[in-house]
Amino acid sequence: ALDIFHQGKVAPDNQSFIVKRGPIKKLAYKGDWESRKWNDRYLELRKGELRYYFNSTETKEIDTIDASKIQMSSMIIDDETAQLSERATRRSMTLKLQSDLTLWDTICAIRKDYKSELQSAFILQCHKLGQSQGNEKDEFITKEHVFLCESVEEANDWMDKINKMIEEAKPPPENWFGFSRRIVRRIFENPNFEIIVNLMIALNFMAFIYQTQNNPPNGSPAYNALSTIDSFLAIGFTVELGMNMYAHTPREFVGQLWNWFDVAVVSTSLASMILSDVPGLSELRLARVLRVVRLFHRIASLRKIIFAIVRAVPAVSHAMMLVLLLMSIFAILGVTFFRSMDPNYTDFATAMFTLYQFLTFDNSAFLTQDLQSRLDGAITDPGYSSAAMAGAALYMVGFQLLLSYVLMNVGMAVLLQEFGSYASNMRREEEDAAEARRRADAPLDPIMQHLALCESEEAMDEAIKNIFMFIDEDASGSVDCGEMREGFSRITWIPGCVNFSQDHFERIVLRDGLHDGHGKLDLHHFREMLLRQFRQYEITQTTLSASKGRLDDQINIVLRSLKEVLAAMRSVRALEQHLDQIEARVVMYEAAFPAPQATRTSAPSRGRDWEPDPGRSGTPPPSSSGLLADDGGAFTPPCPRPSCI
Repeated sequence: ALDIFHQGKVAPDNQSFIVKRGPIKKLAYKGDWESRKWNDRYLELRKGELRYYFNSTETKEIDTIDASKIQMSSMIIDDETAQLSERATRRSMTLKLQSDLTLWDTICAIRKDYKSELQSAFILQCHKLGQSQGNEKDEFITKEHVFLCESVEEANDWMDKINKMIEEAKPPPENWFGFSRRIVRRIFENPNFEIIVNLMIALNFMAFIYQTQNNPPNGSPAYNALSTIDSFLAIGFTVELGMNMYAHTPREFVGQLWNWFDVAVVSTSLASMILSDVPGLSELRLARVLRVVRLFHRIASLRKIIFAIVRAVPAVSHAMMLVLLLMSIFAILGVTFFRSMDPNYTDFATAMFTLYQFLTFDNSAFLTQDLQSRLDGAITDPGYSSAAMAGAALYMVGFQLLLSYVLMNVGMAVLLQEFGSYASNMRREEEDAAEARRRADAPLDPIMQHLALCESEEAMDEAIKNIFMFIDEDASGSVDCGEMREGFSRITWIPGCVNFSQDHFERIVLRDGLHDGHGKLDLHHFREMLLRQFRQYEITQTTLSASKGRLDDQINIVLRSLKEVLAAMRSVRALEQHLDQIEARVVMYEAAFPAPQATRTSAPSRGRDWEPDPGRSGTPPPSSSGLLADDGGAFTPPCPRPSCI
């Protein structure tokens, strides 16, 4: 139901999630208490969160306050927390700059002077991960919300329900087990720890290679050194497995197949060490050589190959089943015809192995010649012998052509196709990751995608206006960097997250001068900023679609470009109509106010040289650059308001 509500559709049973709701006023504060403003809002208290809207009919929330992020909730007047904070604030006022004071500090300092106004107000102080002013790195920043109710009783009712919600949202206190598990998990997931484990696996494999190559006798220094290394690695892998089991929950541990493999290898290693005197158990140490298989999971390039092979197994298995089926048919034919003549076809299993040799070209020429010689010696009739030898040759050649040259290559083609498909998917994931990194430098791309869906300029202007009104929470008619950062992060009806930082504001707004001189944007500047970003977005998308070669992206870019061309043509036609209207007014002015004969013929009018009409006396019509006289002085027509022209 919450997901449906987020999409703008209220489910019938959605009311069960709402604890309290009603109209309220919210403080709009921009550093100056005298210029504060109380805006009408609509507040909803839900299970675990608090939302507020512009009004009761809105389905798009302005912001959502998570109960787990609320660090402090307090009534502003007659509250012990406020009194303690007031004393601390007054002591620190001499040590802090005015710009460093929070809203809570300011309210605690002046609350007695505005007691009647703040009597029914309460404040919520939240901490969330974001970017503070002038800082590009993510850090925990404080955001404060001040709400004003119509009465003190209503404010107390809101505070009681909010405090109850905060208590319910608090996580249980972490015990020693949880703390130690978190520390062990942090160590286990550290890249340096993974490098150490990989080196242990490589050392274990090299020790097995040395032991297999030299086979040192019992009691020799080399044998003792290998035994010491083996014991050290067994203990190390046991500790690593124990850390893995302790750092993860049972469900997480059992859900990974590699963990099952580790348990099997470590168990056999410990059993071979502890029960080394039991006959047959010492050979269990050979299972430790399988530890090198874990490198397939830890090294990215090897992991890609393994995943590609696993993914190709279903498709390749179909081709291999067809090969096995045809081999079985040929084996049955070989046993039927050549059982009494060639020992290679005495039964079905022997015939299948012989055909496997033909399939892999393992001495296939010798097997063919041997079969033909046996047929020649077994059949005394010359005519029948020639036919039998021709049939045997057809049998062998047909098998090799059909299976060795055709079906085996078909299986290889299927395998390569699956490899190519997996490689293209991996390449697409890398491109998506690169796209995500590019969007970090272009944070407004989700909004640009939303604007690209507009069918006309009017619809785009309306969408830009709605975004501006949503960001301008205090309805002041202008937004600054902080409002844009907070407003963009609150937009939920546009897919994608907009992370607008101070660096983006300086690069997009301040560098291009799209502000009023004080770092604020009105609707005109905001529209111009989004339109410039939209043009840059189209150029970037055109370049990316051409480089990627995706047909759907290219079609979308072409359609957008055509839409821009049509919009530009409409603008040109509107400009031509406007110039025609100006020219018609100039002609009407000439007819209404005739003037004496002109002595110059160089008065420009819209790029054309003017010449006096010999049929009537007159002066040059006023040009677009002003009304000119014969000698460069001002021409004063008999019109009381020449500026109307």
